[in-house]
Amino acid sequence: MTPSELHCYSAADRAELDRELALTRESTSGTVRLAVVAHDETELAERLGAARKWLWGESPRPAGTAYRDTPLSGGLAFTFPGSGVEIPGMGRELLADYPGPTTDVAARCGGLAELSAWAAADLPLEESPTHGVLALMQLGLLQAEIGTRILGLRPDAVIGYSLGETNGLLAAGCWPDPRALLDRIRTDPLFTREIGGEMRVVREAWRAAGIDGTRWSTYTVVGELDAVRENLLPGTRLMAVNAPGLCIIGGEATACAEVIETLAETHTAIALPLAIPSHVPELADGRPQLHRFFDRPTSDTGIRVYSCAAGDWYHPTRRAAARLLTDQALDTIDYPRVIERAYADGIRTFLELGPAEVCTTWIHRILGNRPHLAVCLGSGGTPAVEQLAAELAAAGVPTTHGTTIDKGQGNGAHPVPHP
Repeated sequence: MTPSELHCYSAADRAELDRELALTRESTSGTVRLAVVAHDETELAERLGAARKWLWGESPRPAGTAYRDTPLSGGLAFTFPGSGVEIPGMGRELLADYPGPTTDVAARCGGLAELSAWAAADLPLEESPTHGVLALMQLGLLQAEIGTRILGLRPDAVIGYSLGETNGLLAAGCWPDPRALLDRIRTDPLFTREIGGEMRVVREAWRAAGIDGTRWSTYTVVGELDAVRENLLPGTRLMAVNAPGLCIIGGEATACAEVIETLAETHTAIALPLAIPSHVPELADGRPQLHRFFDRPTSDTGIRVYSCAAGDWYHPTRRAAARLLTDQALDTIDYPRVIERAYADGIRTFLELGPAEVCTTWIHRILGNRPHLAVCLGSGGTPAVEQLAAELAAAGVPTTHGTTIDKGQGNGAHPVPHP
């Protein structure tokens, strides 16, 4: 397919914008803005005609278009979700549509075996939990490559949720060797025996506390947070606060089920398929192993790295990254605190690199009606990338590649993103 072109139209208000669209006169100086991606003049004319009807509520929004009443001023953050959000088919179109970035990321990762398996799947894979973790990390790195290479984005910050903090450090170039990290996840007993798998660390903590249990359960809970805290039982923990009225609890399976039953009249709960202990003090005896795992060569590339443990950004050094990643594994995540801090620091655009709108949904709930753009690249291939380009252009997010979106770009050495 030939490269697509990004076209922007602006004016003082919608009525004037409609006149500008009729004249096909492009500009970015006005207040209201429409962005359209098209492959040729015929498609552009079709989408402009459909967009004019859409803006007046006469038809659905056409593909490859985006509109904003006011462009945003502020920084861009790449956001990365945690594990457990893998979906069958994720990455299928991206792998097929973007061979240049795929080849480059595969070389840095030592292959994309796990992501390729999920991309080819039509049903959830019954593999080890680390298999999905690895696939999700590979997808995030591929999407970051597409964002920087194809769309010319340069993030001001990275914000990771749980596992996403490691992906943020990789995508920002702070951890320069993704292959070494992925290989270690595949083989480290920390994930196959101590915390994951046999859960030796957690079981020992339960025994010391007099809790009889061998199985961990995790639930997403929708409802008033204080009530959740008040009804937790021994062996259960508040693992994460994701957004107002949305949290995750986990712990010994029987005790968790009792908590959910108690909350049933006022809260909604969904059991999560990936039940790995994390963000809980039961992992305290595993702190040395966790610290060793996160203790990696680290560089500060000029991108702000936000920490769930600190609720703020930090300059990534080897010592700081290892300490903060270890800390966030042992305590409750407060994601709203991190997003509020980033917003206060001037971040206005949040681009999620993952298979679906997870962090994106939370960020909308956290920020409400305040000016912001939260979008997810997802894994829908070229149409998703082109739609994202339109959303970013309408919001006024700067890129380095001008108006051409060429999926053939991306061969060559990996550029470290920088503001």
